[in-house]
Amino acid sequence: VMSLFRKLCDERNVTFILVTHERHIAQFAERIIELEGGVVAADNPNTPHTRDDIERLTSESWVGAAV
Repeated sequence: VMSLFRKLCDERNVTFILVTHERHIAQFAERIIELEGGVVAADNPNTPHTRDDIERLTSESWVGAAV
């Protein structure tokens, strides 16, 4: 799924808002906004995984584990 999101973002200039508690999933984003108590606690740019990273990560068994 993350590979498809990344492809749509890159090729069609689509934006997704993804909410997660999983830091390894957040690393796919270009920007990470953290909330604490419903208030923005941090808003930072991120260097997202490349398509090659995504393919490698999704083929490895540890992807489902919390990082």
